[in-house]
Amino acid sequence: MVFSTADGIMYRLSVAWEHPSPSRKWLINCGELVLDFVKEEVWKRGELILQEKRDKLKMMLESFLRDEYDTKSRERAMRNIKLLERVQELLTSS
Repeated sequence: MVFSTADGIMYRLSVAWEHPSPSRKWLINCGELVLDFVKEEVWKRGELILQEKRDKLKMMLESFLRDEYDTKSRERAMRNIKLLERVQELLTSS
């Protein structure tokens, strides 16, 4: 587990093999904002604000195993980046 700061913001980074029940969830601001990359859900203060019914990682792995390149993976990654860029906005809006 790593504890550090970036741009004056403290964070903790741990890897899946350090946890008995791994998940693909980001807890931001002590869980005030939760990004669940398995369920493709965004929760703000306990309220579901965005949900997509698919598992991107599973889709990417299946595509890889079929020796196919998913041309939409770049677009999905860009959507995730844009969502992360909006984290501060999501946390400060009422």
